[in-house]
Amino acid sequence: MVAWDGPPTTSPQLWIGQFFLPDDSTLYSKPTDWFYTVGSGNNPLDNGDPVLGTISRDFNLASWTSIPQASAPNGTGPWGSIPGFDPSAQFIWADNLGGASNFDNTYVIFRTKAAVVPIPGSVLLLGTGLLGLGLLGRRRQSR
Repeated sequence: MVAWDGPPTTSPQLWIGQFFLPDDSTLYSKPTDWFYTVGSGNNPLDNGDPVLGTISRDFNLASWTSIPQASAPNGTGPWGSIPGFDPSAQFIWADNLGGASNFDNTYVIFRTKAAVVPIPGSVLLLGTGLLGLGLLGRRRQSR
């Protein structure tokens, strides 16, 4: 997730989200589940869209910080409630709660701490393929 501050540039780089995963679980935006790093590029609102290559480089070379500095429940002003979002989803940001910070005029990249869970059907397919290769190898050895 990439977020940047909006005008005025002292507003936080915040976001809120809920993601429905293939294993039927839900990942929410809450500080305990996300890392962040401050990007090296400029705030896109001031300088156009962020360059994907720069974001990719920042992601790969990042020193990830374990917990975003601030959060607020869905419904907090001035942003209000996002209809349809579970109360577990929170606004999160890496900035401080008020005033200017050294993160202003750039973007922040958030990465989940959640492990990627393989889709059960994919695991079954992989297992079946490995079993087939094993049987084929055994058959060749017995000749």
